[in-house]
Amino acid sequence: MAETEFESDASGSLRPVAARIVRVVMDAVLDRALPPGIKLGEEGIARQFDTSRATVRVALQHLAQLGIVTIEPNRGAFLTRPSARLAADLYSARRTIESQIVVDAAQHCTAADMRDMLAHIDAQEAAAKARDSRELVRLRGDFHLLIARVGANAVLYDMLARTLPRCALVRAQSEHDPFSDRPVEEHRRLASLIAKGQADKAVALMRAHLTINERQLRFPEPAEESADIIALLAPYARAPQDKKRYGAA
Repeated sequence: MAETEFESDASGSLRPVAARIVRVVMDAVLDRALPPGIKLGEEGIARQFDTSRATVRVALQHLAQLGIVTIEPNRGAFLTRPSARLAADLYSARRTIESQIVVDAAQHCTAADMRDMLAHIDAQEAAAKARDSRELVRLRGDFHLLIARVGANAVLYDMLARTLPRCALVRAQSEHDPFSDRPVEEHRRLASLIAKGQADKAVALMRAHLTINERQLRFPEPAEESADIIALLAPYARAPQDKKRYGAA
């Protein structure tokens, strides 16, 4: 399977300014800088990025497709409020998708794949040690995509890649402990089972891993929609931007 068939990025094939807006909003979400329900006003964001409202609208529509933003007719775009129902739907879908992914991965895993998984887990541990919650959320989600890549099913990979951004939103705003050792330890065990071809045990562990992640979620009270989106996004708009995926374990 060609490498390009498995490429995925939250900003997709957007033009540079729209893609930058998407990544800035996602960075702010992962850092918990944006309260759930905050309004993302087109005019203010356009001024922040020195661009047109049409470009901002394209970025917001893309974020809506990812499930990060909710667009309400005659009201505008708002950061999606996570809920127990949304989380239940997301994790139910992931248990179904990723159960087959680990079966496929156990059938296709090579020694090189195992080395890649172990190196990725080491990066997760380094991010946790550095207390870098944004990078840790990204890496944990990317690890699941790495397993999907090993499984070599481009359709399942795409389904998972489209689900992970909303999981990132839910987990970033759920007030859970992002630095728990458990997810990384379970990732290491998953890698070992997949490398050994023990598909049944890998499926059981993956399902348990996702279920525990879901049960740890706690949802905050709704935020004031009038919070200053420009002030909240300003530090991210000034920072250098790398093209990264946005996932969540």
